[in-house]
Amino acid sequence: MGIETFPFQQWKAGAVAASAQESTISGMEAIRLTEQWWQAQRKRGPSAPTTWAKDYAEPLAPLRDLRVVTLESLKALVSACEPGSRTRRRAAQAASATAQAMELGLESVQQLRDLGKGYSPGKDAAPRDLPSDAVIVEVIDKLPADWQWVAGVCATYGRAD
Repeated sequence: MGIETFPFQQWKAGAVAASAQESTISGMEAIRLTEQWWQAQRKRGPSAPTTWAKDYAEPLAPLRDLRVVTLESLKALVSACEPGSRTRRRAAQAASATAQAMELGLESVQQLRDLGKGYSPGKDAAPRDLPSDAVIVEVIDKLPADWQWVAGVCATYGRAD
C-alpha cells in the first residue's frame, strides 16, 4: 500500500541528542548526509536539483572545510547572515535540515529555525520609486506615434497602485 513506517527516532530527542554530540562528522560528510536526508523526505520533482543547489548546498558551502560540524557551528552559520534577511532564512532552513540529518534532536532543530525568523518578503521589499502621471504622459508624448499606445498600455497596467 505504500505506507511508510513512523519515524520514532526523531521523537526520542534526549537519546539521539546525546549520541549525536559525541559524533565527529566533517563538513563534507554533513552536507552529504543532509542531501541524502532531504532526498528521502518525499518524492522530488524536476526542479529538485535547482532547489537543492540554491536553498541547501549554497548556504551550507561554508561547512565544507570544517573538520567537525556541531550545533554551535550550525548556529554560527546562520548567525553570520544579516538578521531578517532572506539569506538568513535560507541558512536557517539548510542548517535545520543538517541538524535533522545528523540527528541532533528536535530542540536543536527548533533553535536553528528560530534563528532564521524575521524575514517577510512583503515588508522587507524595497518600495518602488514610480514616476508621477504627469511625467509618464510627458515621456509618452515624446515617443513616435506608433509606440504611444503600447507605452500607454504598459504604463496603465504596469502600475502597482
